[in-house]
Amino acid sequence: MWGCFAPLWKNPRLNIYASVDSLAMDTAYRILKQEFKALSNVRFIPLDNPKKKEISWDDPRIQESLRYTPNVASIGLGISGGEKPQYGLELLNEDITSVVMKASLLGHHSCNIRECMIDAQAVGHAKAMWELGTKRGKSPEFIQKTIEDLAFEDACYRISESSARAIIEHARQRGFCEGEDIGLIRVPVLDRFLLLNLFRQADDGFLVYEESKGFQYYKDVTGKLVIQFGWTKDGFWYIAPPDKGEREIRADAAQVMLEGKYLKALQKNFEIQSKSFCKRCFCKAQRIY
Repeated sequence: MWGCFAPLWKNPRLNIYASVDSLAMDTAYRILKQEFKALSNVRFIPLDNPKKKEISWDDPRIQESLRYTPNVASIGLGISGGEKPQYGLELLNEDITSVVMKASLLGHHSCNIRECMIDAQAVGHAKAMWELGTKRGKSPEFIQKTIEDLAFEDACYRISESSARAIIEHARQRGFCEGEDIGLIRVPVLDRFLLLNLFRQADDGFLVYEESKGFQYYKDVTGKLVIQFGWTKDGFWYIAPPDKGEREIRADAAQVMLEGKYLKALQKNFEIQSKSFCKRCFCKAQRIY
């Protein structure tokens, strides 16, 4: 597969289709344009996506551009599903790497700190951004400011600027301190990614309320919200039954949050003991040999 892309300047033509619907996608698109701008055989084809729906290779705009050159090398930035061209390559966000790093690899591009932070945001949200910033020796003030700025930029691909600013302001009131419970946060508009991009302690669990969508919880590691309390699972998010009152909903969330912390503490302790056991075994083996 990669053979048809390298070296790019020897290929008759390369089409790069882009669905720019997030900050990471936009950054990856800009990286490729910057690194390939000197190559006349590379054609960039941005695909408008006002409805924010997934775009597949079967999209009429892609099919029309491939009608007379079906064997042209193609890169789909944010494109997945459908009948991929024979020499097609998909660049998508995954759990271990984002489109930013994939585009950087493809274009031999050295990422600056902003691009690295956007990559961390796409892969692991605020928690990963804190880890990266700390590793790079950045101050807490720099890291928090960057997190809020990039969270706002990314959210504006999905919601209005005013809504994004309002959510960030509500989040500030809850606090961003590690180890401190978020608890319940009420927002004027619910944007799940924005909340995860703001709170590094999000994995500890929190409850969010938005008038039209009701109560939602992120994220239950106990399984009780669905099995015992009748909530609906949607990925890592859980939607409260519409007929439940706020007091009961908050009690459900408080219980799974407490038990979730206990389970995580047990897991962490187990990992520490396992490492210690392996180290002792290694030392004994060294003495034997």
